[in-house]
Amino acid sequence: MIVSNAFDAHGVEPSNISSEDGRSASFTKPVLDDGVTRMGIWIAEPGTFVHAGNPTGETFVVLEGEATIDIDGAGSHELFSGQIINVPAATASRMTVRSTLRKFAVTRSTGN
Repeated sequence: MIVSNAFDAHGVEPSNISSEDGRSASFTKPVLDDGVTRMGIWIAEPGTFVHAGNPTGETFVVLEGEATIDIDGAGSHELFSGQIINVPAATASRMTVRSTLRKFAVTRSTGN
């Protein structure tokens, strides 16, 4: 069993996703990566973040914060604590974070 506290700063690493203007940062806290499934916490400061899309898609639950996500082909969605969102495979999105956002995300490996 893996236990991780989403609000503990231990194990938090800088993310490769920064805001459009470069002034806001994001961070990740890996929870599991077994070569098949990846799970982790993504933390983003207020700003607008653009993501080209994960090849296998992403499902996440918002733990804290408020934002709006615009998913190509799926419209705009308000994000708040408890919201569950699925971004289809290879689908671009744009997230505007209004208050520091923490999400628990699950993706699949692109390997066999």
